[in-house]
Amino acid sequence: MNILIFTVNDKFFGLDIGQVREVIRMRKITQVPDAGESIEGVINLRRKVVTIINLQKKLGLSDINKSRSNRIIILSAKNCAIGVIVESVDEVVKIDPESISTPDEYLKKSKHLVGVARAKNNLIPILDVLHLLSDDEKVDIEKVHEKIEIQ
Repeated sequence: MNILIFTVNDKFFGLDIGQVREVIRMRKITQVPDAGESIEGVINLRRKVVTIINLQKKLGLSDINKSRSNRIIILSAKNCAIGVIVESVDEVVKIDPESISTPDEYLKKSKHLVGVARAKNNLIPILDVLHLLSDDEKVDIEKVHEKIEIQ
């Protein structure tokens, strides 16, 4: 399994590279009224609307200072693309799926966590994009896409 390792609030996290479409430089995010608490806004990516999720809020972390050095990871989530802002993208590492520890009883409440792997001499929480959003948030994203049209 290939894992994309990135940082948020100086903490390492990972995503299955199969869920990642691309990594882009930070760009202007357009806020959308009544879009939902964890939706940062939208961007125009090659004439497609991409909803940007506030990953820090989803993970219960303090908000990062957004700057030009940040990156946006564009993810495949069922039938749409979503983006998450990260401080930096570190590297892609190959991890044996059997070496990923599944969440214990305390961590099972975190539905977006696949498990924890050891990489770069750190424990890396591996996130699951498909479970990152609640059903209500998926509905919020659909509403945002209905409101926005790129000319």
